[in-house]
Amino acid sequence: MAKGAPLKIVGAVYSRYAGCVMTMGNNPVNTPEELYGKTIGCASSSEPVWRNFIAALGLDESRINTVPVQGDPIGMTVGEIDGYVGFVNSQVVDLRNKGFDINTMLLADVGFPLVGQTYITTQENIDNNREKLKAFLHAEIRGWKDVLADPQRAADLTVNEYGKDLNLNPQSTYDCCIAGNELIRNGSAGQQILSISDATAAANIEAIAAGGLNLSVDDLFDLGPIREVHEENPDLALA
Repeated sequence: MAKGAPLKIVGAVYSRYAGCVMTMGNNPVNTPEELYGKTIGCASSSEPVWRNFIAALGLDESRINTVPVQGDPIGMTVGEIDGYVGFVNSQVVDLRNKGFDINTMLLADVGFPLVGQTYITTQENIDNNREKLKAFLHAEIRGWKDVLADPQRAADLTVNEYGKDLNLNPQSTYDCCIAGNELIRNGSAGQQILSISDATAAANIEAIAAGGLNLSVDDLFDLGPIREVHEENPDLALA
């Protein structure tokens, strides 16, 4: 998108991005300023978001020691690093289920209001296959409503059917589902799952602009299809 690719975000599962700073419970980071003087591990896949977060909040990058690590935060548990840029619905759950006391600071809760798990498609698909796109979004909303209504069944299906060859841990899978559900809900009555408000879209643009991505809302989003789905199917809104 930033390079001119004809792609648009048409919806987002998570009203809050799942990225967080994980720390040990006896050495927590609860505010951005508490990152100063800390050594934070960051996988290469998370580094663009992490650098953007630092810029967006106006933090002094020189006072935070960011070190490259692989996609495993286990080094934090033995004091090799003070924290890790991870996800509340995966690595945090894994370490807690292994018995570690893990503290989290969700980036979206401290001034970096990105949405998460976005749906992206081409402008051509939006223009030429709008009804098919809307049908897909409609089906996705129904699926996520089922997950919210019965996370245990969602976890059981994941472990025993769709992911039965992966030897998934049932408790961890359920806990990941619960953590994800908390990111989906935004606390508003009649929430429209996958939809993004104008204010939220603008806040996302403002957040990423600090990292040098100069995009407009229209450059990044096309929210017409998802809004049409909800207008045409008011029963899809959460009670």
